[in-house]
Amino acid sequence: MKTALVVLAAGLASRYGGNKQVDGIGPHGEILMEYSIHDAIAAGFNRVVFIIKPGMEELIRRLKQAGYGIYLLSNTGQRYYEFRKNIPALRWFDGEFISADWKLLKPEPEIYRAFCQYFHLVPAQCLFVDDLAQNVYGAQRAGMKGVVFYGDPGDLERRLREYGVQPAPCEKKEEKG
Repeated sequence: MKTALVVLAAGLASRYGGNKQVDGIGPHGEILMEYSIHDAIAAGFNRVVFIIKPGMEELIRRLKQAGYGIYLLSNTGQRYYEFRKNIPALRWFDGEFISADWKLLKPEPEIYRAFCQYFHLVPAQCLFVDDLAQNVYGAQRAGMKGVVFYGDPGDLERRLREYGVQPAPCEKKEEKG
């Protein structure tokens, strides 16, 4: 029998003070979700599905449709490659930069510089979004503009527009009648 574990990774963890699911907690920057996946596989689960904050994938899709380059810069370990197939939103991304591959971590400016160099990006032309203010500050120290994401995709879209970033319009749903 195949069993699946569903992980709701959409909360802000306000009691924790950040997004605990993706904070680097291990000795090499491993995130809490990596440990959860390891334990789930050891317990016999053969599939792990992540549910992200409703509206985020839609916003990412609309940004991509508007022609923006979308990249992932993540403080995560090598196990990321085992579970990335369970993150549907990644299909909209142009590239992924995983800290464990580079032995660098956010918020150190070196990771943002390496990220831009690797993807041939100009820092001053990048807008970095992260749910941790210290990571946004690190990106700003490396020459990027930055926005802290507080968990509301609608608020994030408004803040992106303040920087001139215009997502494609929402698709209208057909009314039945």
